[in-house]
Amino acid sequence: MSQFDQQLKAAKQRQRRLYLGVVASVVAVVLLLLSILLATRGTRIDIMPEEVTQQARLDVSGGLAFITGKTLYAISSNASVTVEAEGFYTRQQQLTDADFGKVMTITLKPLPAKLHLRSPMADNKTKWLIDNQLYIVADEMVRELEPGDYQVSVMHPYFQIKDLNLSLGRGETLEQSVDLEPVAGEFIVNSSPANARVSIGGTEQGSTPHAISLQGGEYQVQVLRDSFEPVTETIAITREAPLVERHYQLEPEKGEVHVVLKPADGKLLVNKLQVKPQASFRLEVNKTHTMSYSKPGFFSQSKSFRVHAETPTHLEFKLEKESGQVELTSTPEAKVAVNGEIVGTTPLTLTLDALPQEITFSKAGYRAVVKQVTPTSSAVKRLNAILVPERIATLQEAPSTYRHKAGGTMKLYKPNDTFSMGAERSEPGQRANEFVKTVKLTRPFYAGVNEVTHAVYSRYDASKSGQANNPVTGISWLDAVKFCNWLSELEGLQTVYRLQGNNLAGIDNNADGYRLLTEAEWEWLARKANRRQQSRFVWGDDTVIPKNTVNIADESAKGTVRNVVPKYNDGYAGIAPSGSFTQELSGQFDQGGNVSEWVHDSYSLSPPKSGQVLIDPFDTSRGDSRVIKGANWRSGTLMELRASYREGLSAARDDVGFRIGRYVTGGVGI
Repeated sequence: MSQFDQQLKAAKQRQRRLYLGVVASVVAVVLLLLSILLATRGTRIDIMPEEVTQQARLDVSGGLAFITGKTLYAISSNASVTVEAEGFYTRQQQLTDADFGKVMTITLKPLPAKLHLRSPMADNKTKWLIDNQLYIVADEMVRELEPGDYQVSVMHPYFQIKDLNLSLGRGETLEQSVDLEPVAGEFIVNSSPANARVSIGGTEQGSTPHAISLQGGEYQVQVLRDSFEPVTETIAITREAPLVERHYQLEPEKGEVHVVLKPADGKLLVNKLQVKPQASFRLEVNKTHTMSYSKPGFFSQSKSFRVHAETPTHLEFKLEKESGQVELTSTPEAKVAVNGEIVGTTPLTLTLDALPQEITFSKAGYRAVVKQVTPTSSAVKRLNAILVPERIATLQEAPSTYRHKAGGTMKLYKPNDTFSMGAERSEPGQRANEFVKTVKLTRPFYAGVNEVTHAVYSRYDASKSGQANNPVTGISWLDAVKFCNWLSELEGLQTVYRLQGNNLAGIDNNADGYRLLTEAEWEWLARKANRRQQSRFVWGDDTVIPKNTVNIADESAKGTVRNVVPKYNDGYAGIAPSGSFTQELSGQFDQGGNVSEWVHDSYSLSPPKSGQVLIDPFDTSRGDSRVIKGANWRSGTLMELRASYREGLSAARDDVGFRIGRYVTGGVGI
């Protein structure tokens, strides 16, 4: 080798040593850094409970890490480990950056013990108790339990109680059948009469009286004696009741009786006792029996028979329909309906089934009459009905007083009376508009006992303010009839007034709804109702006003009204609460004062025809001016206090209110 080659070789060796030194240095640095990193991320894992610390297996199940002993070194940012130990559930634990470099405790949960016990009986009556707590009632018990010691009690009604003391380990499975000791019992049997044969489960045991030793369980008992019905019963010998005693009262031997019943669902008597109809019976042999069958609408049948032990007795009851005649009459003549079906007009003779029949007599305008009759073939049934006009029937049912749905009280009047409205020219205080009219009132009507109050009116119009018990005032005639229509609709009655907006379009004098009193009704109440003869004033004919009679312009109103009644003090300078004064002879309050009242009629100055009698006058005109009647708290003259006093008014006034009325029935008078 030349000197040049030797120098070149030496240079390559120096270069290789330099390269190896650099690599070694780098590796040393990396190893140093890795050692520092691992030292700071080493996580020691303690496994509990202590008894499994040594035997538990710890493995990395996720992330970049390795385990030395019980310490985990993680290179990645997270890692997971799996811990396994015999007799315990396997557990997986996730570790994050926050866990590295610390001590982590992982506790394993022990596997449960499995218990499977079976009863010797297959009747689902075995009770299984664990530490005196009932777990299940079944033929077997399957359950997982925490490892430990337990007392299992096995109870069956036919066996003695058995207690098992069990010690169960982790993951252990215990399976076994439980042997139980039968209960020792006794069956004591007697009978009347005695000497009956006794068999248990088909095996004859002897004759009554007899005592039989039996183990716990159910047994089929049969007691037999010639000429008597056999007795069969199931008894049970149990731990709670090991002794069973019976005394059987044997019944005489019976035979089969087969029965056919047509039609079905009738009434069946056996030896005069009612029984449920059925296809067969068992009755005492060698004895005469009676059986009767009946049903409404059919002729009944009865049979006597004897029953034999060897062969069944057959009976058939086939009933024939029964019918009868019914004669129907009525006053007046009426249509007749039988069970809702029209069949003719009275007088009428019908042949009907002998069943309960509903007979309805009806005629337009009359209250229908409904009667019940059961025809019979033995005699003709006769029904007579007296039909009452619907109006009379309604009147008979009408209450003497009632409260309407707005809260006011209505009183019933049945006038059938003739009186004189208005006043003669000779009467002191008479005005030219008080025409004398002869009026006859025949239609029953209700009248409000009080003037309509703010409390009542507010049900219709809450915007009208005032003292609740004071009469409502300051409303027009149209406002008053709108209230009447509202109340009629509220109670399902026919409205009297037909309105188009704020205009009166018509009046129905056949309606039974609420309205204002007619002028004739108002004056009759004020002057004639419940009186022997009509009077000038509400309180009578005396010009001296009795104490506490009316609210008018009295001494207390001096300075506030033009005229006052001297020497009379009613205690109110203005409007008084409704009903504050003595009830009037008519049964009304405040017709003689407090506030004047709108009535139904248009205001007219046309005199009546001479000699004319107005029967139930009911104005249907649509005039703008309407009549107001009655004195008020401003009235202080003889002229105003008279019951015949009347005014015409077309607008609201603060001393005018209203009182309502209505006919008992719609249509013309009765």
